[in-house]
Amino acid sequence: MKKSVLALSVISALFLAGCSSDDDSSSPEPTPEPSPEMRTIEVSTALKNVSEMNAMSSGCLPVNIPVPQDDVELPGIDHPVCKIDDSEGNPHFIRTNDYEITVTDQSGIKYTETIEDITNFEFEFDVIGDAEIHVDFIGTLEGSHDEAYSYYTVETPLLGKKVGRDETEITVELDNESYSYVTFQANNDDIVFEQTTITTSDEYHFGISGQSENELESKLIHAYRYIKQDADLFFTARNSVEAKAWIDFLPRKHYEFGELKIDPNSGDLIIKEPDFGTPIGITPVPANAAVLPNQVDGAENPVYNTETGAVTFTATLPKLGNEVEPWIYPNFEFTEGKYQLNQFDFSFDVTTNIETSMFMNVYLIDVDGETLNAVVYPTGEVNVMKKIEGTYTSVDEFEGEGALQTFMLQYGDYKLASRSDGTKRQTNFIIRVADDNTEEFTFTVLDYTVETVDLYPIEPIPGVVSEENLSNLEIDSIDSDSGAVKAVVKKDGNAYVFAKTTGNTTLKEHSFDIDVTGFENGYMNIYLQTTDAAGKKVNSRFDYHMSGEHKGKFICSNTDKYPCPTEVFESYDSFEDLVTAYGDYKVRKYMNGLLIGNFFLRNPAAIAGSEVTVNRFTVNP
Repeated sequence: MKKSVLALSVISALFLAGCSSDDDSSSPEPTPEPSPEMRTIEVSTALKNVSEMNAMSSGCLPVNIPVPQDDVELPGIDHPVCKIDDSEGNPHFIRTNDYEITVTDQSGIKYTETIEDITNFEFEFDVIGDAEIHVDFIGTLEGSHDEAYSYYTVETPLLGKKVGRDETEITVELDNESYSYVTFQANNDDIVFEQTTITTSDEYHFGISGQSENELESKLIHAYRYIKQDADLFFTARNSVEAKAWIDFLPRKHYEFGELKIDPNSGDLIIKEPDFGTPIGITPVPANAAVLPNQVDGAENPVYNTETGAVTFTATLPKLGNEVEPWIYPNFEFTEGKYQLNQFDFSFDVTTNIETSMFMNVYLIDVDGETLNAVVYPTGEVNVMKKIEGTYTSVDEFEGEGALQTFMLQYGDYKLASRSDGTKRQTNFIIRVADDNTEEFTFTVLDYTVETVDLYPIEPIPGVVSEENLSNLEIDSIDSDSGAVKAVVKKDGNAYVFAKTTGNTTLKEHSFDIDVTGFENGYMNIYLQTTDAAGKKVNSRFDYHMSGEHKGKFICSNTDKYPCPTEVFESYDSFEDLVTAYGDYKVRKYMNGLLIGNFFLRNPAAIAGSEVTVNRFTVNP
């Protein structure tokens, strides 16, 4: 199809003829510049950064290009959509119908045409001179009452697509300019999806895009929504616990709340806060890519060499500020002090089209627990710096041949820090491509390697108890030599240290060795069970006293619920004596309020903020 400006050309010619003058002039008129001629341009549209590498449905590409699956349908959505995967494997959905293209040429004439399918649109226009093309969505969005959607729409940038006066074949690439992506993952046993909403003006439920079957026993459900403004999130757990979060909106961001879980101790929902969000990266990425788009902050428009995996980025001035300083991060999350430097192989090779100050920051923890900043240069030289009185000061330097190897020999056993840097958390080994630079430029990442040599992190001695053995206590620290656990009381009232039990063991299968400071006025409940001659279950409880006249003794509670088996007052001076008398009794899997287990060491008058140290707590078989 074709639209023409022929009528305008005829009228213009008549107007010019009618205005010609019969006057002669002795001075020559200047030769006018030739007016641009009318020409035909062929215009097509396509989805930016969508190709066979990431298109997952037939609605993404022209009809003659094969894709993994046929048309995709979203529940409750009666419109065609394209499904693509981003560089992290997250699914995305783009609506492909109800668009309009506007072509404005140099003479100011505008032509519009409806686009029913942005992936299969071609049209001819007759234009004069330069032109500008805009493509906009003109349909109705489901969810427009609250601006939370199951899909996003695409458009040209604000200034449109510029067409030079010599161009005749134009492909207009359309991209997401307005939406951000909100996601979380959860097991259906943890989250009530029907009561988990994202809200702007009215509540709107999260959509469910599929299941990840990484574990046969537990399928994670991937939930998502697109938003165009600030939003509140409301999560509901299966145990009726509710949690809230909020998003300060920026366009084209991915706000990832991670895997939602119920804390086994507190029952609260564990939610990863996404802070500022990370850029959505849907650029097709080859399998041998040097880096993924979401590993780079402060640059855009990645172009991959599919043979080598090298990728070229454009670094431009940010909307705020005047520093053009791209940073590159590894695809690895670091836990503070969990790994040593010599467990990693790291290297980088980055070229730029301007002179820049480039280096890698490797953050270490010294013997005093202070952070060191090892600045590694492309030459292999290293400058180790430490913040002294608020200023980073050089404390060690390695230069010349073999500098990096010497640095590794001296600092290899130092533990690695975990940094929050830019939009990233738990990171390290950060490449600063152009420090203190204000000039726009391009750079190519040829290699960026940060990988473990030994796949097993150096594990500290485990604590003698974990969070699941504590109630109303929060672990503050674990002694790396003994495993002793220092904890802090959360609020006034009962605080517990207890053991997880199965209900299938007898008392004689258990040992008993406890040393807990901060519970001096506490006592331990041990719940036992046997079966009498008539087959009836008989329950007993013995209390171990931490202080007072019965300190160190095991005494029968003798209550209506737990009568003493043999006499009104039974007392045993040691655990061995108790085992001699009741060794064949079962150690119950007892429910104490919301706690399930046995050997409940209780401080009924714990004070918020007070410290408790569990040096030893050995009671299990």
